[in-house]
Amino acid sequence: MPYTFNRIGTKYYGKRDLLEDGSYVTTEWFVLIDIPIIPLGSFRVAPIRKSLNILVLKSGEYLVTRVPLNWRQVRNVYLVTIALWGGLFGVVELLIRTVPSTSSSVSTPSQTAPYLSSSSYVRSAVADNGSPFPSTSNYINGYSQEFTDGYSSVTIDNSKNDSDVFVKLFSLDTLSPTPVRVFFVRAKDVFTVENIRAGNFEVRYRDLNSGSLLRTDAFNLEEVPTQRGIQFSRLTLALYKVSSSNVQMNTISEEDF
Repeated sequence: MPYTFNRIGTKYYGKRDLLEDGSYVTTEWFVLIDIPIIPLGSFRVAPIRKSLNILVLKSGEYLVTRVPLNWRQVRNVYLVTIALWGGLFGVVELLIRTVPSTSSSVSTPSQTAPYLSSSSYVRSAVADNGSPFPSTSNYINGYSQEFTDGYSSVTIDNSKNDSDVFVKLFSLDTLSPTPVRVFFVRAKDVFTVENIRAGNFEVRYRDLNSGSLLRTDAFNLEEVPTQRGIQFSRLTLALYKVSSSNVQMNTISEEDF
């Protein structure tokens, strides 16, 4: 059951031995800053069913079954990782050699003036618990990450948005709606929340350019044990309006965020 926090934990990598039913073999790895380090086991993942709607771009249920460790897949993941890091180091070395040194100052996020919208909203450099937003899409320090004992996942798609977003995944099965995952997603990026317990949820988020507070419609994540393994849900939520539709974005107050 892969789970990462601050980019350390476990993840699936690889996709091979595809069958006509759409299933494939993937391998679970221990990862450090998302780099695969140690293979922990291989699994066959089979989609059960898929559906489409407006705000939820893709949703589906999957069945995961353990299979013998796929050493060919392990080898290929190691080879790709080594090649990517070798290329990255080569580019860095080339830039060091070609870019002249300069004594002029470079603006950092802490030196950059906050964004000021027409409504006088001032973008903050920190979340509402006082922790600074991370430099990449990731969980925000200081918040308790809860409901981590499941299989389902939610991917936040911010790839067509020009603004960073401050996001909270709310459980609707508690006495009152409760944030169980709190994270930050860069503009033009996506972020996946993994290993979520089955139940009813909604996403609430702040557009950090405009200050607007919005929420998605409620959705359900399912997790059903079967004779073949665990049947679970994977959702992708788009945080932007879909063209040629009558999507109604749900605004919320500061108190509800």
